[in-house]
Amino acid sequence: MCLTIVIIYPNSFHRLIDESGNMAEALMYYSYITLMTIGYGDIYPISPVAQKASIFIGLIGQFYLVIITAIVVGKYISQSSENKSLE
Repeated sequence: MCLTIVIIYPNSFHRLIDESGNMAEALMYYSYITLMTIGYGDIYPISPVAQKASIFIGLIGQFYLVIITAIVVGKYISQSSENKSLE
């Protein structure tokens, strides 16, 4: 998603090109840092489109965490209730 934004709206992210000059790698790094809500601040969105995409990526990261936690807890509770009903 970030690569598409950079192709359509160049200069949407500040400090995107690192020493190696690999933009795709820098965008992947930015996406993971945003999904994990770490946010080091070394690459950040400048344009409104990039800012909205960053918000969306952060929300996806949060929903992913909530969904995985709900699945694990749900399986634990159902396993626990099955064990109690067998006794």
